[in-house]
Amino acid sequence: MSTDAPPVEKVVYRQSDRKREELRGWFGFRSRAHGGTIFRRAPHTALITRCDLKQMFHLNVDDREYAVWPLPTYSVGQPDSPGSMRRRTSPTRDPTLQVETETIDTGERKEWFGRTARHVVTARRVTPLAGARRMSSQTITDGWYVDVDTEISCSRSSPATGFALLTVRADGELPDVPVFRTIGTPECGYALASKSTWSDHIRRPHGSFESYTTVIEINVTDLSTDPIDSQIFDVPKGFRLVTAIRQEPNAPLRLRWNQAFDRLASRYWPRHRA
Repeated sequence: MSTDAPPVEKVVYRQSDRKREELRGWFGFRSRAHGGTIFRRAPHTALITRCDLKQMFHLNVDDREYAVWPLPTYSVGQPDSPGSMRRRTSPTRDPTLQVETETIDTGERKEWFGRTARHVVTARRVTPLAGARRMSSQTITDGWYVDVDTEISCSRSSPATGFALLTVRADGELPDVPVFRTIGTPECGYALASKSTWSDHIRRPHGSFESYTTVIEINVTDLSTDPIDSQIFDVPKGFRLVTAIRQEPNAPLRLRWNQAFDRLASRYWPRHRA
């Protein structure tokens, strides 16, 4: 999300075996290839997870429609079992990226929503090694965390921790091989406020790289333990079952006009080709 984008509002309701996550966000439309971005309010959606029913429900509150699918299941194999992560990792290639995560507890504390919040700064640095295709990047997250149980019965996390790195490559290219290093104790609390600054590079079509910075901020405005009406975890009466709900708003009229004009121009006034 760019720093000039409108804020996204998220409300989460949780009981022991069910959760509802409501989202009120925005969608950006680019009018021309090098034009500005026009933001439109996205539909009001809600994702309901029901462990007791082993189902998930995706609602479009504005359209009064919903989609449903079974809860995903995950199997964790033993280190040497078929299909395990160890068998999918090639032992013949040396690492091409070092991913270092450093967690620093500043020691600062303050009371927040009746809980003691700790101030923690996490730095994640990706450093290219010999043979790397990806350039260096860094993410600094400055946040305040509390110990709050936000999970439900069918999504309890394992006490073990792991690492992941998303990479992009062209067809035929070998993926980068990361090696991970951890400094300090990773922060696993619930973020009441955080600011993440991500500095990275993007490869242009002609092969050069351009640096960019993305800033994402999260702020919790209310945290309550009041009782919740169980009906909030049900699909409301009158909602229509569909294959997939609409998650994007209609494009602005100006954008639709420009697109129609471009189609018309390309049909009746094709560009001259030498």
